Amino acid sequence: MKLNKLLIYFCICLLLLACNKKNNSEKVTKHRETNHLLDNEYLIKGQVFNENFKSIYLYKVSKDSLIPIDTSLVVKNVFKFKGEIGNPAYFTVKTNANNASYKFLADASKIDLFLHDKLGYSTSYSNSGIQKKYKEYTSKMFDF
Repeated sequence: MKLNKLLIYFCICLLLLACNKKNNSEKVTKHRETNHLLDNEYLIKGQVFNENFKSIYLYKVSKDSLIPIDTSLVVKNVFKFKGEIGNPAYFTVKTNANNASYKFLADASKIDLFLHDKLGYSTSYSNSGIQKKYKEYTSKMFDF
């Protein structure tokens, strides 16, 4: 009788430990997903300032057309894209609300987008070296 009770307690302890380990690994995975980027990955986090923006569409700009890359739903005025990129490239975003677009340079870094009601007035920010050089270059173009 005592052996049966001991066996039951042992099984319950094993189950509790197994559940606890699963929760810890999920937390680590979520943490890694949002904060860690590989050398060839981009993370685009955005905020919208228009309640009508429900979906954001990400495209890669090619010579002749826009190549669809991904779609993100807007939740609490925030959206996110994550993917791989070899070399810096121009991307553009569009919304479900109209056909306007906002073009920006993407590279393997974390990029913040702030989408204005009129997409042409939107801004992007990244702390990567390539993004800083690009910003410096474009500001010289508009200085004159």
